[in-house]
Amino acid sequence: MNLADINQVAVNSRFLYLQMVGYMASVDGDLDHSELELLTEMIQSLQLPEDLATEVLKLPRLDDDQLKSGFEQIQSENLQYSFVLDLIIMAMADGFLHDAERVYLAKVNDWVKIPRADFHNLVYFAQTANSIVDPKNIDPMAQYVIDNFFLWARQSHINLFQQTHFAQNESIDQYLKNEL
Repeated sequence: MNLADINQVAVNSRFLYLQMVGYMASVDGDLDHSELELLTEMIQSLQLPEDLATEVLKLPRLDDDQLKSGFEQIQSENLQYSFVLDLIIMAMADGFLHDAERVYLAKVNDWVKIPRADFHNLVYFAQTANSIVDPKNIDPMAQYVIDNFFLWARQSHINLFQQTHFAQNESIDQYLKNEL
């Protein structure tokens, strides 16, 4: 499966993408160090200009209309699967999936119109990927989940990008991308 380059998408769309991911990081009322670190990594990976990166890091509050409009734009750019996977990884960055994050992820699922079964595949994959400690010693059940996720993504022509996070741990993330 070839992973597209999200940096080929317009900078305004990448800015919106990251602004909304940043909102997710702070939806529980606290921006944990690991969440800030992951958001900063995403900003660099999506090659945002410095002024837009600064705006993302201000973590502005977005109302439901702004969010809905943003999700529609993300969907029109075919970024929704990568976006939701990045949101899930971000939600788990501090080690917890808070109630407010769960509610927000459910709204995201409804707004970007990802089928519920697909949404659950993304969540299950992200949870499994984040449970891997050593890519050389993966639990057989975890490997089964990962293999089936990749098979599903290929067969369903799911659009994922090189810059999408498959796991919070960078070495695990890279290992999974190489396994595609």
